[in-house]
Amino acid sequence: RWRPAVALMVMATVWFRCDMLVLVGPVALSMLATRQARFFPLLAWGLACGVACLALTVAVDSVFWGRWLWPEGDVLWFNTVQNKSHEWGTMPWHWYFSSALPRALLGG
Repeated sequence: RWRPAVALMVMATVWFRCDMLVLVGPVALSMLATRQARFFPLLAWGLACGVACLALTVAVDSVFWGRWLWPEGDVLWFNTVQNKSHEWGTMPWHWYFSSALPRALLGG
């Protein structure tokens, strides 16, 4: 029963946020440690789901954008490789603790 969980986590990683890898990694390690899944079947299923989700998102988003692209890949490239994340704006170091986290926890 681990296959749907892996498929959904891989889908969320490919379609929405590469940051999901921070969650996917420990969950996959937990599945391996508790022997819910074996390494190679888990890896093969994750890669298969990843390729399928990537193909789907590239096909759909390329139609909307009018050029071949993977939106999450473009964001990752812009923020990390090109090091232009500051163009989105910057906040003081305490902003996450003093503003973002309280609003997120209070639902506002």
